[in-house]
Amino acid sequence: MLAKNARMPGLIAQCTNAMRFPYHLALLICLAAIRSAIAQSPETAYESSGPVEAAMLVPAPWMTGAHHRVLPEAWHDGLQVTYGLMTETGEQPVLGTQALMIRIREIEAISELREMSKTKEFTKALAKAGRDKVGSAVDLVSDPLGTVKKLPQGASRFFGRIGESLKGGASKGETGTVASMLGMRTKKAELALKLGVSAYSSNQELQGELNKAARAMAAGAMMVEVAGLAVDGGASAALSVIGVNQTLHDTLVNSTPEDLQAADRKILLGLGVPVALAEEFVLNPWFSPWQEALIVEALNRIGVDPSVFLAVAKTVQTEEDARYFVQLARLYLKQHQDIAPLKSFQIERRILCALDAKDALVVAVSLDYGIWSARMAQRAEEFASLVTPNGPVKSVRLAVDGLLSERVSHELMQRGIVSSAFTLGTWH
Repeated sequence: MLAKNARMPGLIAQCTNAMRFPYHLALLICLAAIRSAIAQSPETAYESSGPVEAAMLVPAPWMTGAHHRVLPEAWHDGLQVTYGLMTETGEQPVLGTQALMIRIREIEAISELREMSKTKEFTKALAKAGRDKVGSAVDLVSDPLGTVKKLPQGASRFFGRIGESLKGGASKGETGTVASMLGMRTKKAELALKLGVSAYSSNQELQGELNKAARAMAAGAMMVEVAGLAVDGGASAALSVIGVNQTLHDTLVNSTPEDLQAADRKILLGLGVPVALAEEFVLNPWFSPWQEALIVEALNRIGVDPSVFLAVAKTVQTEEDARYFVQLARLYLKQHQDIAPLKSFQIERRILCALDAKDALVVAVSLDYGIWSARMAQRAEEFASLVTPNGPVKSVRLAVDGLLSERVSHELMQRGIVSSAFTLGTWH
């Protein structure tokens, strides 16, 4: 490392001059110079990406279950963490803490649904469904989001590397399916919420089990029989993890995708969003109808024109990006409710921000584990420079839903930036 250090000439000079002193004193001077050079070298100026203990970021109950195990060592890139998830089919990498928890919940839900399918009532109901030919139109979701592997995504795209061009397509999931299947779709949505999963999940294994259960319930299987199988202690626990209130729960269950989109448009127009922008957001195929409803509900509770927010959100092109904006909406809502009301959304340094009633610039970032990296330092300097005595920005706040290293917290504080970490649970 010293060989690459730009301070090497000065270091040599200091050690040469030290030779005029007694040996032990010269040695101390040289060691001090070396330590100073190392401390100021580019290689040690920042924290490095690398391995991290999964248990530091994942709640203990989620680390191990009957059908999964999270490997003890994960890998972080300074914002996001990639976990190793062991299941009955082998090891699979999962990008992001939220995505990991969603995947674990889906594994549990699949197991519960398969157990339910073994009951006599379930078998009889499925047989009746077959006789009624309900199954011919039961594929309510068919690869709703597609499978695209593109990087950067989420925090790495919208806070780290910005303006990346991502390409990919997706089908619209349930949108456009047979309207006559509303009864079955309602059963599926209700069951999914009770199990704490999304009816629009791209997990085809889960979709198959949910569709089978929806057929059985539409054919007469009692809802009470499946409600008791919900993971984590029943429907109320599932609701708390997903993060919806009872009113929104009922809306998600009883509304078709078209109904949800119409309601979203109405709310957004009422908040001052131009028609074309509202349409672009609502019709973005990477957001599921539930995700859009959750985002719009959060923005509606904030109550300011969200056009700037939506102008960025409409550009998402991956599942990870869609989840990222759900989390951003929730972070801004928490900031609005718990710290200070927001009065506007705006773009600063190409990053989506908000200004609150105290003229604090709020920068929300959905991340797993933030370290003091070159890009974090650059962002901190950029935002700190916006604070001026007579300017519109009086302070800067960083709102996150993950963990920040001690170094990050210290460096931000040194620059006058206050950080807040919110525990949000899991939304789909």
